[in-house]
Amino acid sequence: MRDICQSAHLRVIGELFDSGKASDKDAKPRPLSIDDFKGILADRKPSVSPRVISTYNEWSEAFKAL
Repeated sequence: MRDICQSAHLRVIGELFDSGKASDKDAKPRPLSIDDFKGILADRKPSVSPRVISTYNEWSEAFKAL
């Protein structure tokens, strides 16, 4: 979660630099929006494969740990 939030923030900061306004001391980045987070998530690959999730589900069913 932290990495996603940080990436969304860096994307907005990047826009400020790309616009050329970063050198203006009064310039501020725009507020983060839900679209920023959706964009980051769309660009990300899953960190856990479906196979690993399936293995965890099988283990959970077999041993009913929780």
